[in-house]
Amino acid sequence: MRAPRGARIAVGRVADRPVVRRGGLAVAACVTLTLVFDHRAIDGHPAALFLAAVRDLLEDASQL
Repeated sequence: MRAPRGARIAVGRVADRPVVRRGGLAVAACVTLTLVFDHRAIDGHPAALFLAAVRDLLEDASQL
C-alpha cells in the first residue's frame, strides 16, 4: 500500500520575463512554482509559508 500524499510541488519551465527591480524594468529568469495540497491534511497558511520559503531559497542561493 502506498503512503498518502499530502502535497505536491510542480515546477514550470525557466523563462526570461520582465520584472521590476529597484524601481526599474529588467529581464530576469523566472519559474512558476505551484503547490497542490490536501486541505484535509494541511492548512493553507503553513502551505503558503512553505512555498514562500522555497521561493526565498531559490532567489538567494547563498542561503542553501
